[in-house]
Amino acid sequence: MVKLYLYRILLFSILAFLGYTLVNKTSNFYSFTLNIARTGLFQGVWVDIVACYALMAEFTCIALLLYKPKVGAVVSIFVMLSFSAYIIFLRTLGRYVICGCGGILNGLTFHWHILINFLIISSLIFIYHYESKKQ
Repeated sequence: MVKLYLYRILLFSILAFLGYTLVNKTSNFYSFTLNIARTGLFQGVWVDIVACYALMAEFTCIALLLYKPKVGAVVSIFVMLSFSAYIIFLRTLGRYVICGCGGILNGLTFHWHILINFLIISSLIFIYHYESKKQ
């Protein structure tokens, strides 16, 4: 019973988090693309392509977590690991300035950003295991 409540809390929290960042990035698309461009890794049309990929990835994670939670957890883990690798890569190159995820997350330092990503990935692993045992 406790695991069920923890599962629901974590799933709702992940959905709220991804939904919040998706809406914020979409409504402030210019600011989001500007943060991507500031890294210096992407130029021109590639900035928009990367931004759209990130938005589509977040939307896909939300949809899958809602309708196929086990598959959604796997896809979301991959996406979060990719996002984490990206910011670690930026940090390694000395190009990580602040988080550009949007809203109250904007301005996070690298250490807080990695910590939040680690907590999200850990939550997604729990969700995956819960769904695996349920079937």
